[in-house]
Amino acid sequence: MKKIQRMEEAAKSRETQLFIETPYRNNQVLSDLLQHLGGETKLCLAVSINTPDEMIRTLKVKEWKTINPSCISCHVCF
Repeated sequence: MKKIQRMEEAAKSRETQLFIETPYRNNQVLSDLLQHLGGETKLCLAVSINTPDEMIRTLKVKEWKTINPSCISCHVCF
């Protein structure tokens, strides 16, 4: 959780944080991000880049919470 807090602090100073997690941990990482980031923090998910199923979407954390995209068991960049 400290890493998530540091990422949010960096975002406040206009830094972008980019990371890739292993597919079997994606849902847990997303859950942790949604739980510990502030509602106004923007979060981008890039799923299955360069495939027919590609999805790249940026929303505020509070908006992601209403969608709850828990079906991300493939390759994701956060």
